Amino acid sequence: MRGLRRLAAAGGVALIAALAWACGGGEERIADGAVDVSAGGGHLCALRESGELVCWGESNWGAADMPPGVYRSVSAGWTATCAVRESGEMVCRGAVAEAPPGRFRSVSVGVKRYACGVRESGELACWGGDFTGGMPASPERYRSVSVGRAVVCAVRETGEVDCWGTDDGSPLDAPPGRFRSISVALWTACGVRESGEVSCWSNGDASPLDAPSGRFRSIGVGDHYACGVRESGELACWGDASRSPAYEGQPHAPPGRFRSISVASSGWTACAVRESGAVDCWQRAGDWYGQTDVPLGYYRAVSAGGWHTCALDEREWAVCRGRGWSNGGQADPPPGRFRSLSAGAAHTCGVRQSGELACWGYNDRGQTDAPAGRFQAVSAGDLHSCALRESGGIVCWGDDAPHRYPRLTHQGPPTDAPSGTYRAISAGASHACAVRESGEMVCWGYNEWEQAAAPPGVYRSVSAGAFHTCAVREDASVSCWGDDPWESMPCRDTGDCSTPLPFGLLVRRKGASAR
Repeated sequence: MRGLRRLAAAGGVALIAALAWACGGGEERIADGAVDVSAGGGHLCALRESGELVCWGESNWGAADMPPGVYRSVSAGWTATCAVRESGEMVCRGAVAEAPPGRFRSVSVGVKRYACGVRESGELACWGGDFTGGMPASPERYRSVSVGRAVVCAVRETGEVDCWGTDDGSPLDAPPGRFRSISVALWTACGVRESGEVSCWSNGDASPLDAPSGRFRSIGVGDHYACGVRESGELACWGDASRSPAYEGQPHAPPGRFRSISVASSGWTACAVRESGAVDCWQRAGDWYGQTDVPLGYYRAVSAGGWHTCALDEREWAVCRGRGWSNGGQADPPPGRFRSLSAGAAHTCGVRQSGELACWGYNDRGQTDAPAGRFQAVSAGDLHSCALRESGGIVCWGDDAPHRYPRLTHQGPPTDAPSGTYRAISAGASHACAVRESGEMVCWGYNEWEQAAAPPGVYRSVSAGAFHTCAVREDASVSCWGDDPWESMPCRDTGDCSTPLPFGLLVRRKGASAR
């Protein structure tokens, strides 16, 4: 599994092959046996050789919550996922209408909550969202289809391409000739011709991508960004940064040999399946603050902050990238060996091998003024930090939230640590939670969304976010409490978040009961 933990930088593009590991325990789920991958708006899905489908990332509207089974193809859209079972049945989850009945070969999910599929007969079927774009009433049979934001293109069985617009977009005028495959983003499309050459075109609302020369197997297109797998198996990526100043600099592909490629419609994320079956994912060059620009090497641990990321290299030294809104030095670690690191909103803290603390970065509230002593662990929050002493006691320092939120609900300031002996600590945005030696959970601080209102039970560990908290119970199940002001929790549509979710996850909305 060592290779999955490698973070490599090539020309400003960071490989985040450790994506699932950094997010918590997903390493085994994506490490081997993949034959295809699809990048969505905030989630990704991989299809294994066995037909097993694995999805991870942000499961907005349940887009990553695909049912078990054996599948032949998958497409991850902006807020939805659809996949074709081995039987030909179409299964969709997330913000897209239920798929029509029948047997399908393949599917493509777009940005605006609609999808199209190619039936086993070769006929097209489209559904969901506000798709009213005048799909051609044609007796033609199709090989494949690709859905963007405002356009759809499909490859006929004869190789010609048909494109049409939705209600808010003009159609793309596909070039003449025969194509093997096609990929559509917002208003741009690229296709692999039967000769293996790539041609790209747009509908006039975007500049066409200037494809490189050579012969390709497959291609993936995002917003002003594309990647293709050459016949040699190597990747080539190219893009137009002129309409996205924050993304200046041309993207580069990771080295190696690959089977397939997928680029999210936004162009932010790309994933590719190596010939070994491993999945590599990376972001476009010029990410907001350089937080994904981690240098080549092997790492023991990683912590992602607000606008920066820090990792422990093989020497156990801290390596950080990014800067954030403050540019306060949170990515400039001191020298020396560390046991652990924690990246906060705009500061970072670490436990040295001696047990002493070191904090660096933005310090407007005293969040880097670490106390003396020896510690087991440290957690950096938004504008405060907390640490667990070797004795098991807790100490917190930095912002005392109530003066910033005088009218909101508090269970004491986040720096007012409770007494007792603890085994785990986590600082959130403006609250904190800790697990006592007995396994009892204790939370304090900002509590407007009940993120500090822990349900009873016995716990092993805890992780505090901005408006919610999640913890691992003694039986290895996961419980979450609090709320989601940005409505990204899977149960937001029903308002009932007390139903256990996959892998034992429980999300409890404000006012709901908890088990």
